[in-house]
Amino acid sequence: MKARNNIRFQVLEARYINSAVECLNEARNQPGSSNKGLGVTELNYSSEDSIFSYFPRSQLTTIVAIDTSKTDYVCGIYPSLDLPDYEKYLKLKTQDLLLGEKNKISLKIMEPLFALNQQNGKILMVLNIGVRQEYENQKIAQNLQSLFLDNAQRLGYLIAGGIASNPTTIHIFMKNGFQVLHSIDLSECDLPDKMKKTQHKNVFLFGKFLFKKNLALNQNHQFTQQPSL
Repeated sequence: MKARNNIRFQVLEARYINSAVECLNEARNQPGSSNKGLGVTELNYSSEDSIFSYFPRSQLTTIVAIDTSKTDYVCGIYPSLDLPDYEKYLKLKTQDLLLGEKNKISLKIMEPLFALNQQNGKILMVLNIGVRQEYENQKIAQNLQSLFLDNAQRLGYLIAGGIASNPTTIHIFMKNGFQVLHSIDLSECDLPDKMKKTQHKNVFLFGKFLFKKNLALNQNHQFTQQPSL
């Protein structure tokens, strides 16, 4: 596994799940996150109602950054789900109106990948890139994504995908060779007032084809507009 000073990057193990959930809870709503930019605040999850409990296979596809100077402490996380599981996750009922709208946008923007999955299968979706605030600006997110791509390819996935609306995540995706497959202009959506006043005006679907035989698909599904950073 890759290591940088006291930070170790690896696939999620069972002993790190509690800390991984804590890291997700902290990172998903902090300044600079997609949730914050869209005016959405997600409630904290426990280990029992986390994605790792609902979708156990996600433990094999999730990459974490461990601070080895502490005990079983996850300081960064790159969680992911198979596309069918991600669809189920987004369709889970929620009482939060804004979160529900965000999930609808995510389902809408992923239509190109749903079409590809019917033809090829094996698509892995990133949920979000989470780094605890005190560990930011140490290239942890970049290292998480690099190992995520290596692990996804090793597991036989054909395509890696992710949704982003904040400049930091967009930059990380593009730096690692992801391309925009689809976008949604939020000003053209019928959204609650709070989401209409958000910092982020566009949501982008990114995709990276992990094997050379998929390059033809890449050409057919490029989106010409580049996101503004």
